[in-house]
Amino acid sequence: MSAHAGSAARRDRIVGSMLWSAWADALGFISELTDERGLQRRLHGHRLEAPIEWSRRVGGRYGVTMTLPAGSYSDDTQLRLATARALSSRRFDVEAFAKVEVPIWPSYALGGGRASKAAAANLAKTATPWFANFYEGWTNAGGNGVAMRIQPHVWAADSVASARCLENIIVDAVTTHGHPRAIAGAVLHAAALGMTLAEGTLPPVSAWSDFVGLVEATYQLMENNSQLGSVWLPRWEHEIGSSFQAAWSQTVKEIYWLMKRARPVVKELRRCPDAESAEAAYRRLVDELDLSEPATRGSGTATSVAAMALATALPDRPALVSQIAARALGTDTDTIATMAAALCGAATSGDFPKEVQDADYLVEQALRLADIADGAEVAPFPYPDLLHWSAPTTQLDAVGFDGESLALAGFGHLKPFVDGETKTVRSEAWEWVRVDFGQSLLVKRRIQPRLLTVGNMPVRLPGESSGEVGQQRNGYRKWWTARSQSNADKIGDTKGNAGTLSLSPQADARPVHDEKNQAKKVDVDQMLAWVKSEGYTDRAVAYAIRRVALLGTQEQYESFADGLRRTLRSAAASSSSEVDRKEG
Repeated sequence: MSAHAGSAARRDRIVGSMLWSAWADALGFISELTDERGLQRRLHGHRLEAPIEWSRRVGGRYGVTMTLPAGSYSDDTQLRLATARALSSRRFDVEAFAKVEVPIWPSYALGGGRASKAAAANLAKTATPWFANFYEGWTNAGGNGVAMRIQPHVWAADSVASARCLENIIVDAVTTHGHPRAIAGAVLHAAALGMTLAEGTLPPVSAWSDFVGLVEATYQLMENNSQLGSVWLPRWEHEIGSSFQAAWSQTVKEIYWLMKRARPVVKELRRCPDAESAEAAYRRLVDELDLSEPATRGSGTATSVAAMALATALPDRPALVSQIAARALGTDTDTIATMAAALCGAATSGDFPKEVQDADYLVEQALRLADIADGAEVAPFPYPDLLHWSAPTTQLDAVGFDGESLALAGFGHLKPFVDGETKTVRSEAWEWVRVDFGQSLLVKRRIQPRLLTVGNMPVRLPGESSGEVGQQRNGYRKWWTARSQSNADKIGDTKGNAGTLSLSPQADARPVHDEKNQAKKVDVDQMLAWVKSEGYTDRAVAYAIRRVALLGTQEQYESFADGLRRTLRSAAASSSSEVDRKEG
């Protein structure tokens, strides 16, 4: 382990950032998209102080009202965990993120913006690659749906300024959003979080200009990325009719303008003697940044600046920062709160919040990301093979039977909450479940679930006492158990939703994902046949080469390349002969 990345203090900061951001998300989720009357109905007359059990209507006009256990988090944390799973010591698996994580997410989403849901629906189509998710309105998607989920890239990086970390953030961003405001806002938040992790304290206002400089320089990474430079950027410029670089520069100027308006409020917040005066000062920030205006509410840049300003003013008060943001009705309460708390949590070593849903699983992921930053070998999440994966055509079919029990396609077995409720409307059911790797989900499914296709069945995790993943999870559990025992008064559990690290015994019948033996499973002939069935398109060829390169041996890669070369030449020769015959 490196001296700085592997330090106990840094690990505490990453865990603190993860837990406080989830706590703040759960708090702000209660006040999201409601007025004072609606909030009091949810709180039963109490003040918004900490996450509590509450009820929310899900499924739209024809949905149901479900009870959400105390600490239930929204799409912000859900997509943050999706990003975390897609990271390993090897890379950010953008293909799995875009084709498995994002398309499955709507089946358990709590909240979620229009852009993210439209992007998810389009990515579910087989022909949509991550770098060409051109759904209707994609160029106008400038919300904070990216900034709220990119923290894992920072937690897993030795330095946020590294080209690898920044490129991962950009690649993550364009899978769902197409406006510079969304991408730049994400990079800005990452820069602030990265420096906070490195220094153990919130950077001063004087450092903000450095963050903007990093945002400005990031454009070059987009231009140099092969897929973005050759496909995404040209398509964007064709649809808009202007230069993306010019739009990026304009967005950078917008960030400077937002920061200028936020600076005086930071000073005012620091002078506030109590929570009431701090809330009043924050209301001025809301007005200065137009955080409650329908046209700009949820802006990627404004949200990032607001979170940074609030955290900078009150760096050692993650709970208060969360409460202030969550009580500002009419703003994007949960996202501003979760992003501000992610910053404060990274500067608050060892002081963890109570009432966090799935605390064990959140800590496990935080420590896993800390190990990646440390340079340790961290196994990837066992996603299904994308050659045989096909996202469900409807949300209802994301949950089905895998031959022995309910499962979430591509993820794991599901176990209903012991004291949970199931509500039905027509042929649909809503139910709280826990996936066998430890995350709680409110899923929407058919009352009579269908059998999952073979390619969509989850790949089981190795047993707790054996296998690379199992050994890592045992290590994370021991760390968290020790920390919890020494800080018993700093974190609490929620009835019915405490994340468990134990694995379902029903999972044993599923095939084991063994990364070390994965190369033995690469079938060169099958891969060549698949490329042929796809018509030898550039996308299919590139995908197949990437899969064999990542999963196969050197001999398998050479065999595949030779077979592909001979097949392509043969196909080209046949096509040429056919043309000559017709012309003759």
